[in-house]
Amino acid sequence: MNKTRILIVDDEKDMVDVICEVLSTSSYELLTALSGEEALQIIEKQTVDIVLLDLNMPGIGGYEVCRRIKKLTEGALTPIIVLSSNSQEVDKVAALSLGAVDYITKPFSPGELRARVQTQLKLKNMHEDLYKQRSAMSKLVIHDELTGIYNRRYLLTRLDEELARASRYRSPLVCMMMDIDDFKMINDTHGHQAGDVVLKGISVLLRNFVRETDVVARYGGEEFVIILPETDIPGAVAFAERLMESIRNHTFTYQDKNLNVTMSIGISSNQNTEISKETLINEADTCLYKAKNEGKNRIKASSWQ
Repeated sequence: MNKTRILIVDDEKDMVDVICEVLSTSSYELLTALSGEEALQIIEKQTVDIVLLDLNMPGIGGYEVCRRIKKLTEGALTPIIVLSSNSQEVDKVAALSLGAVDYITKPFSPGELRARVQTQLKLKNMHEDLYKQRSAMSKLVIHDELTGIYNRRYLLTRLDEELARASRYRSPLVCMMMDIDDFKMINDTHGHQAGDVVLKGISVLLRNFVRETDVVARYGGEEFVIILPETDIPGAVAFAERLMESIRNHTFTYQDKNLNVTMSIGISSNQNTEISKETLINEADTCLYKAKNEGKNRIKASSWQ
């Protein structure tokens, strides 16, 4: 189990020793700095869970150290507790305004220091847990739970954005709709878990195959969609041919069984004109339907045969 790392910053060695004695437990790792410069060097090199900071120090003073630490640890939720002999309200307000979470006036009781440190560490952990939960929820909102790639909702949002950009710059944009051939047979023969293995594997292949500017999403069931900005029909067909070959040559493994699949692909384009996302998707879907009817494992494009 990782220890909680506490940085103690004070130019008085005796005070540092007192604080270390008060906080000396098996769950804390205590780091010390006798100057603001030394404290900043430590912060730059390693992660610290909480900082205890004196205000009155030569060189870089406590206020400036507080400001710089908040900048260096931006987004890390590193609490700073100020320990100072300054008891005036103006000093407390200044420290709190710079990002300190608490202000303890010297001299302090050991029990008070321990309690306040524990309180801030608990709050830090609560904030971090909440952040992780929100991040996980945010990911679920835009990602497909099974495959990890984007879901249909996010795809439609991005498609609106990409169509608007393509219209603004009069640039080509392609929508590729793909369907795994005979996917029902895989489920019926080997079970739905085998189907899930194929879906996940296809998703990895697609994600690794596209550019950073492209959008890959699971549209539903065994259907996938790729949005290719700055791409015309001939370029998309060449891309689709390489992709189909990669999928044909890939072997998926489930319980020592080797599974090989093919895909049918339908392609539509904005043709450098105004077009709705519904029309673009419907045209790609129509082309996909033709590819399926003509024998599967092939490509059909709206203006290419």
